[in-house]
Amino acid sequence: MKRRPLGSAGRSGMRGRRSFERFAHRSTSELPEGGQKIIRAVIEAARSLRALLREIMAANDWSLRDLYRTLETPGTNRLRDAHAALDSAVRAAYGMEATEDTLACLLHLNQECGDRESKGQSIKLRLCQRAKPRTSTMPTFDLNRLDSPKNMAFAVGLSALAYQGEDTIKTQIEQFGGTPEAVHFLRGTNLFGFVAKFSGFAFIVFRGSQSRGDWKDNLDIRTARTFCGDVHYGFARCLYSLSEHVIREIEASFDKPYKLCLTGHSKGGALAVLATALLRKNGYDPVALYTFGQPKVGGKSFVKWWEQNINAEYYRVVNGVDIVPHLPPSLEDIPSLLIACVSVILYLIALPVNALLRRKRVRNQ
Repeated sequence: MKRRPLGSAGRSGMRGRRSFERFAHRSTSELPEGGQKIIRAVIEAARSLRALLREIMAANDWSLRDLYRTLETPGTNRLRDAHAALDSAVRAAYGMEATEDTLACLLHLNQECGDRESKGQSIKLRLCQRAKPRTSTMPTFDLNRLDSPKNMAFAVGLSALAYQGEDTIKTQIEQFGGTPEAVHFLRGTNLFGFVAKFSGFAFIVFRGSQSRGDWKDNLDIRTARTFCGDVHYGFARCLYSLSEHVIREIEASFDKPYKLCLTGHSKGGALAVLATALLRKNGYDPVALYTFGQPKVGGKSFVKWWEQNINAEYYRVVNGVDIVPHLPPSLEDIPSLLIACVSVILYLIALPVNALLRRKRVRNQ
């Protein structure tokens, strides 16, 4: 789906409606009665939310993080109301009950798609198709199938949850089969995460980059000599916090035979890798590690130490044109980095060209 360049709300909205009308005749026959009305409701709710985000951020000179912190304040909140309107429209589009959690249902849908894909079955989804009744929307994790799509979805969900506030994490952990009482938070210098205990296993989850300190760590690509070999200097600075908080929390909460898994996105993935190494050094043996968009952590000596000491199944999920997993760069990364840079340049060039073509189409109608 091509992104539209940012313009005035009125003109961009007009182009969106005309474009939708041109597209509608291709899908009407596949939609149930009232399908287009439901689609428009989702579109308008999303546009309203986006416009509100821009308005409040511009008026207060806030970052997106500052804005979403206001959701933790009780009382009326325009942002909360806009999200509720979008949730309502999405529920209508997917046939969800009012009591069902929107994100949990969409995660369940992704798991169903993953199951079909793993079985070699085709995936055909129609817009506004009523969802079949579900016996449960709770994500599940199978220790006997660590590489399953459901386990990947479970880890993705926890990695995304790490970006929320502490109260939200405690509330939404129930969707994964945990309890608020079984969640313990990890706080350190440029480090945030949580430990969640489930039935028979536990997950250690790390948040990715959000603060200036995080980016300072990311950009410090010198190497530091550690117990596990040469490591990215910025990430190595977090080793003390990891040792002080993660190991202490694990020792206080779990027995050594307890099955531990780790996950994280971006810098959170790098911290999950180092935490796995620290756990192994302290006598624990994690069973699985899932990282998403994780940058490189160490050099050849680190790789050698890892291969000799780590038994955990390691799943590193990356996008081929994402620059972050190739940082810090090495000679073998040059082709991938060039492709990523060219993709970004072509995208930036396409923005004004696409806007010009749309204006011409509108004038000719």
